[in-house]
Amino acid sequence: MDYKRIDAIMLSYGLGKHDISEGTNYTFIKGNNHRIILERLKELDEGGARGFLYAVVLDDYKNKCSKNGHINVKDIWNETKLRSIVERIIAHFDSIF
Repeated sequence: MDYKRIDAIMLSYGLGKHDISEGTNYTFIKGNNHRIILERLKELDEGGARGFLYAVVLDDYKNKCSKNGHINVKDIWNETKLRSIVERIIAHFDSIF
């Protein structure tokens, strides 16, 4: 998936969008609480995009995450799968905030 499609997906969930020097962050906000769900989304020169989903909160992704708790969005080629992961991450934070 390309940057524009991933951006549209993230915004469809009402996430806050923040441009930083290393790309774009998308933040779940509930009241005074917030958590970056996807960070450093950036378009790749060879097509597609890279960015890092905070997936360590999902039991089935804990062993696949980096030491910072992320998986790379460029490894998710299917929109349905991306939406499923994002919805589960949002549901997690929605339940604890």
